[in-house]
Amino acid sequence: MTAASRLDTLTSWHADWSGVRVAVLGLSVTGFSVADTVAELGAEVLVLTENADEEYATLLPVIGAALHLGPLDALPAALTDFAPDVVIASPGFSPRHPVIEAVRDAGFALWGDVELAWRVRDKVLRADGTPAEWVLVTGTNGKTTTTRLAATMLV
Repeated sequence: MTAASRLDTLTSWHADWSGVRVAVLGLSVTGFSVADTVAELGAEVLVLTENADEEYATLLPVIGAALHLGPLDALPAALTDFAPDVVIASPGFSPRHPVIEAVRDAGFALWGDVELAWRVRDKVLRADGTPAEWVLVTGTNGKTTTTRLAATMLV
């Protein structure tokens, strides 16, 4: 099975994610959440970041993820050597960021955090067996604050 066809089967929390090689760009709130989620699903995880929050960096080995700390102004050798099936970028990376362009040019599958979340949305189901409706917050700045505000208002 090719990497692309394998990714096509990953449309559920209950799919077989074991052995899928996932590179995560960024190690802030979203990057860590992505790494934690795919590691829990059984994927092999490499997180690449220029600046690592000490708390998140300390937790990566606990969840079974590796860390590459270094420049992301081009395609890092660590990413190429890891040969990911998919690269998941944190929302802080602009579509025009050099590493995003390099990932695309190299032919790696590229997802955002929302793509991953949509694929595993069936982890928690409503009483009727369907996934919950979504409220989406995305962008570069203010996501965490806006999300917390929305959660406070809705829950």
